[in-house]
Amino acid sequence: MNDTLNFYEILELDPSISVDGQKGKIETTINTKKREWSRERRPHKRARAQLARSVQRMLGTLSSDPDLWRRHARERLKQINAKEAEAQRLYRDFCDVYGKKSIYESFIMVFRKIGYIEPDQLDSLVGKAVHDSGANESTVRGCFKQLLEHHEIKTIEGATERSHIPICPYCGQFNNESAPRRRVAERAVGAVFRDALKGGGKGPEMVVLPTGRFRMGDLDGSGEKNERPVHTVTISRRIAMGQYPVTFEDYDRYVSAMGAERPYDEGWGRGSRPVIYVNWHDAQAYAAWLSKQTGKRYRLPSESEWEYAARAGTETAYSWGNEIGVNRANCNGCGSRWDDKQTSPVGSFEPNAFGLYDMHGNVWEWVEDCWHSNYEGAPSDGSVWTSGGDSSWAVVRGGSWFYNPQYLRAAFRGGDSPSVRNSDDGFRLVQDLNP
Repeated sequence: MNDTLNFYEILELDPSISVDGQKGKIETTINTKKREWSRERRPHKRARAQLARSVQRMLGTLSSDPDLWRRHARERLKQINAKEAEAQRLYRDFCDVYGKKSIYESFIMVFRKIGYIEPDQLDSLVGKAVHDSGANESTVRGCFKQLLEHHEIKTIEGATERSHIPICPYCGQFNNESAPRRRVAERAVGAVFRDALKGGGKGPEMVVLPTGRFRMGDLDGSGEKNERPVHTVTISRRIAMGQYPVTFEDYDRYVSAMGAERPYDEGWGRGSRPVIYVNWHDAQAYAAWLSKQTGKRYRLPSESEWEYAARAGTETAYSWGNEIGVNRANCNGCGSRWDDKQTSPVGSFEPNAFGLYDMHGNVWEWVEDCWHSNYEGAPSDGSVWTSGGDSSWAVVRGGSWFYNPQYLRAAFRGGDSPSVRNSDDGFRLVQDLNP
């Protein structure tokens, strides 16, 4: 329930109310709505009180100068009718550009209700529209801008303060009370964001993961001995994980800022391809730099966090099933155009249920844990496991463009010296979120 229901929403409760609606009719509608809330046992006590205050303010405006209000109302209605035609045109343009109705509806349903959108959320929507439609980014962004303006959705970064609470949207008058300060809600599960860097630019795209429990290891008994025993792990800490492996674009920003060694790209290109020829120590250094630049804690994922994210709620060999299929990933035998040749640009295949790309194949991904020969004594809380293992080896996960499909299984574990750099070694990070 929103903090307050304005006159638009009161009309939506009962469309029979006219612009010149009677005071008693409005009060009856509100009382009816309150009874509905009570029957449905909705926790809207605070919302009902705020609604009552909103109605009182609106009725006070009507009684103080009803003629003025009616004149303004009629003028406002003319503007609304004109804008409705514009809305239909925008809708058609949007569908022509994007080709899907669902994203438009979701966009309006969510962001029209809260009244603002953060720049990172807008960037994510634009990016998805460009990726799915193949349209020019400037065209898609221009279409989004028109939608934002039409639906009066503000672009605001961080905590925001509502500048006004409408008494009556038709006449455009507002109450003089100081608006309540609103904190932006904690980032919801599935939200995609990028943190701003102190030196300019933004960090990698991150996806908020759900908390939960899963069974880790060789679930069907056909895997390796080091994937046993199967054990249950609970991920209770709130984390976000890189939507993609860290790209050359992300890493090169760090190289420029710190004067670090520039990884070789094998002539395959940089930009949106996953960074390669980075070892475990390089990944740690990048995470430390990113944490300092953003004021947030970035790190390599634990091995159990990585498998939890790769499975994304499934218990199959791959997040899409037990068969590798065709063109679902980049490996030696995956049926993609990059198989056994080179890395592919991140996001070239469908994401898993958590919204993560390239968890299977493309590049091996370093995790925080050192190597253990099996899961005897493994932590059950998703934490990093470093005690009792071989510190001369670090764990890698996910397989790569060079390896066969069995190495891409969610349960498969690899290991290598933390100082080694290869043409199929990369990484992605997690960020610890507030509890």
